[in-house]
Amino acid sequence: MLPVHIKRLPKLSYFSLSLIFLAFQANAAPTISGVSEVGESKAEKGEVIRVQGSNFGRKEAGPAVLYDHGDIAWENGRLNDYHQDFDDMQLIQRIDADPQTLWAKPSLAGNGNTGVLLSKSRKSRSGAAGAHYYGSGNKNFLGWPTAHGGMEVESKSKAMYAAFWMKIPFDPNYFYAIPASSDSYGFIEGKDGEYGERIEVEGESGYGRIISYEPDLGELPHGWVFLEPPRGLEGSLKGKRITGVTSKTVIVFPDGPSRGKFDQVGYITPGGKYARFWSDESGTGYRFSLGSAGFPGTGGSLWTNNFGHLSPTPGEWNLFEVALNVGDSARGLKPSLRASINGKTFVESTEEWVEQMLSRTEERGLDDESALTIALLGMGDFRTIPFSFDLDDIYLDDSLQRVMVCSAATISEVHSGEGACELQHIETWDRSAIEFSFYSGALAAQRDNLYLYVFDERGVPNSNGFPLPSILGSAPNAPSSVSVN
Repeated sequence: MLPVHIKRLPKLSYFSLSLIFLAFQANAAPTISGVSEVGESKAEKGEVIRVQGSNFGRKEAGPAVLYDHGDIAWENGRLNDYHQDFDDMQLIQRIDADPQTLWAKPSLAGNGNTGVLLSKSRKSRSGAAGAHYYGSGNKNFLGWPTAHGGMEVESKSKAMYAAFWMKIPFDPNYFYAIPASSDSYGFIEGKDGEYGERIEVEGESGYGRIISYEPDLGELPHGWVFLEPPRGLEGSLKGKRITGVTSKTVIVFPDGPSRGKFDQVGYITPGGKYARFWSDESGTGYRFSLGSAGFPGTGGSLWTNNFGHLSPTPGEWNLFEVALNVGDSARGLKPSLRASINGKTFVESTEEWVEQMLSRTEERGLDDESALTIALLGMGDFRTIPFSFDLDDIYLDDSLQRVMVCSAATISEVHSGEGACELQHIETWDRSAIEFSFYSGALAAQRDNLYLYVFDERGVPNSNGFPLPSILGSAPNAPSSVSVN
């Protein structure tokens, strides 16, 4: 893992964070009293469900800014089917090359990078027909959705909620690259996007994996070997022999790090940025990123690369969520942050972070700064040469208010990583009634046990999921309480 160069702030539990919210805005959380079917939606959506209750809060825009399923997308509630006519593996281009693009500034293809492609042939997240995004190489990403104004963000909101599903073949927080030797070609590699043979480290137990051998990478004569060592050996690899279990090929781990990326002898530590959110293209406003180290909002690292010891599961679809509020003094809302993988919190705001955000906002004159947008989704780091990604169901909104359907009966179970959740297409929203079009995603096989969650403007949901009725399958037993006081 990367050496720790920054101070790690203490974490708060989700319950503690909720208490901070309630300290400056004592609103009750949403209460759901009933749901009913309205009918079939238009434009290829599912059943329209009406939710009745209280404390939903006011949501001016109603639908989310963007819900992008690859082949079709909804931009501020309006269907955009431009991608339906794309060929398989067609490149997503920038707005100067394609005025109809959904993404104003994606990465460019070249230097070993595919660019971001629209895949219609790779296996989808749900197994159903459709399309999603794919890229191979160390710098491939989508950025600056045109639904949000492209490089000129069209919003004055102080909050941003973003979510996306991504499948990465290897763990971006636990791999190393080391200079290859003349016989490193002997290591047995896997197919594209798969691990190769197992490896052993001299004097240590357990097995690691070969990721890839890149003979033409950098200025060294034999290129580089990418590998994932056995877990827990971060500090005990230097100078040790690493042997392929099947091939018996041997390589020695360097004694020190490379000071010149892939052009000097030494090891290269793990890392990789896969999401970045900015309020302006120059990067001088609000900033937040996900990767081996992140920015909490206005600069300055907040946590190290282990993300609370959570990593995306390699080779599987992972749900990433970021709920970020930069604060609104006029409404008494303090800054807040929660980022999660598959429901589990891996970084969360603290009182110290809140104070830093407030002081930096004042110092840098950001009181009138626009909302954040998606500046990068994909992969963006010099180290992630053998990586690729599949990316789907990208959700972005200027509010923390949202509707989710989950297969877990309580929000505590969701935050423990149990079950699965899908964000829904909001149609209309007022303080006591919401209409949404049901999106099953990967929940199609679990329609008999689904629960509804409504998140208010603080990002706080009902603690017990409200069971969906038989219109979506057999209704589960209702929980004893569906509100939070």
